[in-house]
Amino acid sequence: MAVTWHVLGAGSLGTLWAARLARAGLPVRLILRNAERLAAYNTSGGCVTLVENDIAHTYSVEAQTAEHHQPIERLLVACKAYDAEQAVAQLAPRLAAHADVILLQNGLGSQDAVAAGIPHIRCVFASSTEGAFLESDWRVRFAGHGFTWLGDVSNPTAPALLQDLHASGIPHEWTPDILTRLWRKLALNCAINPLTVLHDCRNGGLLEHACEVATLCAELSDLLGRCGQPQRQRMTCMLKCCGSFMRPPPITHPCIRTCFTGDAPKSATCWVTRVRQPCVIAVRQHTCSNCRHV
Repeated sequence: MAVTWHVLGAGSLGTLWAARLARAGLPVRLILRNAERLAAYNTSGGCVTLVENDIAHTYSVEAQTAEHHQPIERLLVACKAYDAEQAVAQLAPRLAAHADVILLQNGLGSQDAVAAGIPHIRCVFASSTEGAFLESDWRVRFAGHGFTWLGDVSNPTAPALLQDLHASGIPHEWTPDILTRLWRKLALNCAINPLTVLHDCRNGGLLEHACEVATLCAELSDLLGRCGQPQRQRMTCMLKCCGSFMRPPPITHPCIRTCFTGDAPKSATCWVTRVRQPCVIAVRQHTCSNCRHV
């Protein structure tokens, strides 16, 4: 008998996951904020709609509030990081002893706080690059196919829930190093979010502000190093950040390699790895004016 998924948080990713799980025929329950939201959901038909490739499909999904009595065996926490600890604490009495809790939050810190509050429950950390946004309540548009990495810092054994993800068509991978993935996602958000606010643009608009992206990525690389992230992971992280906006030069490009390995003088600079010097590169041509490599 299939295990019921409870989805906490009916935002973009929570609704996206609920729709795909329901599409696969798996039992799903939405956990809504309060009785008013539950009444509104039921009045609207008690369904979630997934828009993919401009085609909309609607799936019937039951909903409830945290006060419901049904035990929870599989909980997807898709609310914001700042709400996660309190929201899961409210559900703790309903968690079965063998429950799995999947934490789909950005950043670092909230996952540990949730896990500390339910020490007897297995907590799986997740990092996703999938894109989605709500067109209206209960209606989500799948904006960008991505990937989801999952891992458990205290237990490397993959859980049975991965079978449900496979059945639901959710691209995923179990990783023994989920914290590195979370660091990468944190760095990516730190590079994107402040600049999109400053320039009042979507992510793609940062193509016009590549110099600032490079500057911020360099600063983030310094920060990751001070937080104990290894050199190679820092390079991969920054390449992924900058690669979100433009095609990077190959990883063998001398000024990328030397800035991270120390094989060249510190004056060597690059659009990805420069630390404190002014931006002296033509990003679109991937030309580093110091070493003259293209």
